Amino acid sequence: MEYRTQLDKMIQEVCADMSVELVEFDMFQAGRRKLLRLYIDAEDGISVENCAQVSRELGARLDLENIFEEPYTLEVSSPGLDRPLKTDRDFQRNLNRLIKVTQGAGTPVIGYLKAVDADKLVLEVKKTCAETAIQRADILVAKVEAEL
Repeated sequence: MEYRTQLDKMIQEVCADMSVELVEFDMFQAGRRKLLRLYIDAEDGISVENCAQVSRELGARLDLENIFEEPYTLEVSSPGLDRPLKTDRDFQRNLNRLIKVTQGAGTPVIGYLKAVDADKLVLEVKKTCAETAIQRADILVAKVEAEL
């Protein structure tokens, strides 16, 4: 089994065991070390302790299986509020939250995410309370907005 496939499987297993969702992971060379960076989430949010638990468990498995031949650094964190929403799961997780959608043409739309499907988002625009549909193909960036 190719090490990248083995790594992906191991990360998925650890996340499932810890009852967290893997949002994404990146792996790249950082100087003399490999850097493996995971972003995890859960329905109730992620704490520092969640990140530490996943890091300890995954680190132990990586070392036991000797996945990397060279030194590596493992980072585990939450995706953060400013992370762009990309996947269906990202949008589903943020239903009824305030988001900002920047489209290819026009000004950004800020509103509460009311519905999502494969083709479009439906937002209740904050300023007018009117609903508007935005085609997903037209979205450049969508992010959760902090409510003040």
